[in-house]
Amino acid sequence: MNAISSGKELGVDMTPEMSNLIMKVEENIKRRVAINSKIDFSKLKEEMVSRFGNERAVDHSLSILIKNDTLKQVEGKRVLLRLK
Repeated sequence: MNAISSGKELGVDMTPEMSNLIMKVEENIKRRVAINSKIDFSKLKEEMVSRFGNERAVDHSLSILIKNDTLKQVEGKRVLLRLK
């Protein structure tokens, strides 16, 4: 699922620039977190916001990856586990 179609599903109108940024953030998260490894949610979010400077895009990317079962929230939603 790409950022454009997920935005339409959520009822959010996105600019092409925002959808491109969301896709870049998703790819960076996938590169940053190895499969079957865990990372602190707040640490990952802080890293991505400092890298891309757009908290909304980072939040949207994380929610897409969680929805697609690429990431799973564990330990009281404080930790993310990369599944695929």
